[in-house]
Amino acid sequence: MASANKEALWTPAFVLMCISNFLLFFSFYQLLPVLPAYLLDEFHASPSLSGLVLAIYTLSALIIRPFSGFIADSVARKPLHVVCLLVFISLFASYLFATTLLLLALLRAIHGMAFGMVTVSGSTLAIDIMPSTRRGEGIAFFGVTSSLAMAVGPMSGLFLLKHYSYNTNFLTALVSGLAAWLFVLFVRAKPHPKHHHQAISLDRFFLLKGMHGAIGLMMMASLYGALLSYVALFAREAGLADEAGYFFVTLAFGVALSRLGSGKLIDRARMVELIVAGKVILVASTALFALFPTPWIFLTSSVLMGVGCGLIGPCYQNLFINLAEHSQRGTANSTFFTAWDMGIGFGTLVGGLVAQRFNYQAIFLCGVLL
Repeated sequence: MASANKEALWTPAFVLMCISNFLLFFSFYQLLPVLPAYLLDEFHASPSLSGLVLAIYTLSALIIRPFSGFIADSVARKPLHVVCLLVFISLFASYLFATTLLLLALLRAIHGMAFGMVTVSGSTLAIDIMPSTRRGEGIAFFGVTSSLAMAVGPMSGLFLLKHYSYNTNFLTALVSGLAAWLFVLFVRAKPHPKHHHQAISLDRFFLLKGMHGAIGLMMMASLYGALLSYVALFAREAGLADEAGYFFVTLAFGVALSRLGSGKLIDRARMVELIVAGKVILVASTALFALFPTPWIFLTSSVLMGVGCGLIGPCYQNLFINLAEHSQRGTANSTFFTAWDMGIGFGTLVGGLVAQRFNYQAIFLCGVLL
């Protein structure tokens, strides 16, 4: 045990991957609360149509996920991630020229596929860099970087929208993505070992051992997707527009808080208990958030939501990796992200339909029931 504890987690390669991951997700989260308003203001889209356009991104990522895991298990991971990241960030420039709703929907579909590839390739490369004895801790800290991006990204996007323009948001996301790509170039990773695979089968694209876990993760992610996509519009509906930007900060604070303490527990095989605790906290805090939308409850419950999500995410990812063979790490990661994307896409799509039929509060109440 003593020798295992001496294995270094914070190597230069892991630090560079964490910085790159933060910048990547900053560009993603910055546009998250901006795009629903962009569709409403620039294209006069209805809530249901906006939900469909927003969901296209996640659904296209979902389509590519199983293949991204297969590819990540078959080729050198750093070159794959470098190429995928470059394609992903270059698409931000295309938003400046999407002048019709159809063109924007097509762009979102292509961008979603790129996102599906880059997140699987990046997380698989990061896991390769981590020592296996500290994988739970490493995944938790690696996830904190995306949580920090969630804290400052949406708030930055809303700030830029208020004081500048939508195009400024798109350009800022592009610059952040380019910086993420530059940091990856300096990552020194061991060559990906070649494995002699058996014949092509379903288990090469989706981890069948993780089916039950994927269903549970998908149900939770649908609520999370509805929160991220519609919280700004719900805040506007409830008269809490000024608190909307701070929601993402407090949510990310809760995620970071939970992950800083959960990594070592994950390495001690307490994943199931942490998942159950996280789901209880998430459901209770969301119900409180939807039923009593006052400023104090709005921000306090968002911290608890972050704690719930922060416990659930890395536990499921470790669960899938532990169920997989070493040669299936890409498949395990793609299974995790596939379930995540299915839930977020479902929550975003159905959320738009529910909002049009009822209101934005009803979205979160439906998520609680699910």
